[in-house]
Amino acid sequence: MNIFTKAITIASLATISTFATAGPIDLGATDGYTMLAVGTPWTGRSGGFLQLGSEAEIFGNVGARGDLQLAAGAKIHGNADGGHITIGAGASINGNQTTLSEPTWQGLYNDIANASNIAAAMNGLNYSSITETTTFQAYDTTSVFNIDGELNLASGESLTLSGDADSMAVVNISSGFMLGSGASIFLEGFEADNVVFNFTGGGHVDYVAFGGSELSGTFIGADMFFQMGDGATLNNTRFLMGGSIANVQVVKPGEPVVPPTGVPAPASVWLMLMGLIGMALIRRKA
Repeated sequence: MNIFTKAITIASLATISTFATAGPIDLGATDGYTMLAVGTPWTGRSGGFLQLGSEAEIFGNVGARGDLQLAAGAKIHGNADGGHITIGAGASINGNQTTLSEPTWQGLYNDIANASNIAAAMNGLNYSSITETTTFQAYDTTSVFNIDGELNLASGESLTLSGDADSMAVVNISSGFMLGSGASIFLEGFEADNVVFNFTGGGHVDYVAFGGSELSGTFIGADMFFQMGDGATLNNTRFLMGGSIANVQVVKPGEPVVPPTGVPAPASVWLMLMGLIGMALIRRKA
């Protein structure tokens, strides 16, 4: 391999690395949604149903495999995909409204289910049910915390994940998830897009419920039903789930993750390439 070929190879690999997808788990095509309900009809109350309350204001794309219902006054700052879409008086969708085919919905369901299975198979630190204030400290580039049971925090209790901007974390929860009013999930140092809460249960037995709480991170569970109450602070969250009744206010995903400073930016990569080419030309003249 001559120096010119080496230069092209180095620059190409570095550029690809610069634009690599951030986050601990590949979410496939579902990565473009803020709220997504993909449950199949047999899951009962999950069933691809997503109902947004009258004060809901969702930033980003929203979708529901079955029924997407916007109560009067609800707002979506993005695209809305159905299923069937019902828009109440005064509700608004700023983007496109699209009816997706059943094979497309099945593909989205599979993306979440596959991501969930990959997350569940990751080795990590093991815990029983969490019912009081707890801190998970990052211990690796991607830290995994397996909760065999439920995460159930009363008012004033919290779960804190502590790391830095380059840390990633997966929290696997085998059963339900309930936060009382005033309970919180805090991310110290973490970028919200780098934290995934994975629910491996589903149906009528296991579900997610919160209201008046503060949450951050990406929450996934292809068959989980999410009961979202009033007053929650959801400024850095995404929900990829089976179905939901969401009496929420503002829901915003986390900001895009900036590539680590150790990865060359495209401009510097190509400057390096030009230098290597120059060296090759000098050698030839010599």
